[in-house]
Amino acid sequence: MNFQKGNLKQLGMKGTAVLLTLLLLFGSALSPDASYVYAEGEESTGTEAGTNENVPPGSDNEAGENGDSGTGSEDASGDSGSGEGNSGTEGEGSGESGTEGEDGTEGGETPTPDPEPEPEPEPEPIPEPSWPAEPEDLPTYVKVGLFHGSTAKTSVTISSNSGLDLGVGTADGYTTTLPLAAYTTLKATVEGGRVVLRDANGVLISTDIGPGGCIMAADWYQDGHIFIDGKEYHGGCMLTTTDGATLTVINLLYLEHYLYGVVHLEMSQSNHIEALKAQAIVARSFAAVAVASHASSGFDICATTHCQVYGGCSAEYPKTTQAVDETFGMVIRYQGVPVKGYYSKNSGGYTQNSEDTWYSVIGYLRAKEDPYSPEYKWSATYTYDELSQILAPGNPQLGQVTNVAITKITSYGTPTELTVTGTGGTAVFSKQNIRSALGSSKILSQRFTIDDTTATASGWLTGTSGAQQTEQTVYVLDGNGNLTSLSAANLFVASSATVTKMPTLADTTGIKSVTFVGTGNGHGIGLSQDGAKAMANMGYTCEQILTFYYTNIEVR
Repeated sequence: MNFQKGNLKQLGMKGTAVLLTLLLLFGSALSPDASYVYAEGEESTGTEAGTNENVPPGSDNEAGENGDSGTGSEDASGDSGSGEGNSGTEGEGSGESGTEGEDGTEGGETPTPDPEPEPEPEPEPIPEPSWPAEPEDLPTYVKVGLFHGSTAKTSVTISSNSGLDLGVGTADGYTTTLPLAAYTTLKATVEGGRVVLRDANGVLISTDIGPGGCIMAADWYQDGHIFIDGKEYHGGCMLTTTDGATLTVINLLYLEHYLYGVVHLEMSQSNHIEALKAQAIVARSFAAVAVASHASSGFDICATTHCQVYGGCSAEYPKTTQAVDETFGMVIRYQGVPVKGYYSKNSGGYTQNSEDTWYSVIGYLRAKEDPYSPEYKWSATYTYDELSQILAPGNPQLGQVTNVAITKITSYGTPTELTVTGTGGTAVFSKQNIRSALGSSKILSQRFTIDDTTATASGWLTGTSGAQQTEQTVYVLDGNGNLTSLSAANLFVASSATVTKMPTLADTTGIKSVTFVGTGNGHGIGLSQDGAKAMANMGYTCEQILTFYYTNIEVR
């Protein structure tokens, strides 16, 4: 059920006019434990309400550094419900008149009847949100974790120029429980394990916003924006606490509005519109299937490279908004079902089978040669001492590293096993764990070779004052006057009688190291963002780009 239908159903079935009249006059709490304290001069009413409870397999959620999207999250789902709020009023009062006689008359006078009370005006119903509904198999709304875990807040300020609105947020959207149009700023903290709201002057507004508590702009149904600690967002701010001391801050918003704040941060708005449309479709696909991947923390998807980078309204540009709007509701589908749109920055010339980086065979994520991704070279060097320190915490048996070797490789040249030998034993790293063990910020992809001799090479030149150490790479002028680069480890000196190999740094000092030389950036599975940009510039459409990078999929 999408939110619009759910919202209208709640308003219609429970009586729009009656419900809103009660809300406006008396307010409604979010849970049996919720309570509100009104500022001086306001009328206080008691209320009661119902409650609202609300990687790929084997993956360890690889971050998407340098534009590389996250690799998935644990499957989880949360049940949600909505609570009804009932408020009661005192019975009608009657005034007595007259001093004598049962009929209340004095001296036989005819009593003057009380005037008929004016009928209560019917409140105007909340308009239906103007946003179109997503396809039925896609979520209409998503809950995005902005601050949680190590980034959770001790306090949050929420504001809107149109005033604010307190209610319940669920996967189906939002329902008002207490209009606060007179307040443009509220501050949330955790006190006694509950989320407490105060106004800008510190006056207590709510001692507990309850499960699913959400603050929206008063004009939320017209896409009124909200500010969370000064940063602008569509939708509203859900607040909860998992540790009883800090706030988990969640942005509840329409899926399409979420994408407005994603596309530019994953692929710059300066790119070709067809590349941006391809990015919008895979980002929508990822978000639609990743819903509830952070259910234990109370939200669907996070705002970092662990899932997808999301920046709210500040990340929106006309061109990326156009890309989202022109692909409205479109996702990649495998066997008719929406699937996660995995992507990374650069494939290194060959995309990967899912099982060669993760551990499950996924039919639409098949390896193939990628002639469109531009060359992306990188290298990373570690001394054996550095490797020993890096690997020691998880591999105490290893001891001092003495050798590093690739021991398994795919048919298309991607290492899937790295064996490190030490003085105390060996450690074997498989697939994505190679990068996570050595550091994905240095080992940029899984497509690499290694060299544990030339990497440590350092040439030695003799001069009048003795030997002088050279750089790892030296440059030699050949017979044609061309400058050629050589590894110092491969540098030899010839005399009339002998040829002598120049000693390496390892030969002279005993220090050894290993260099990883690779191509590509990211996990290399699914869409290559650099390849998509190149294809768009060559005239390919977003659909053609996606059907190249994903196997046997439809785009609709």
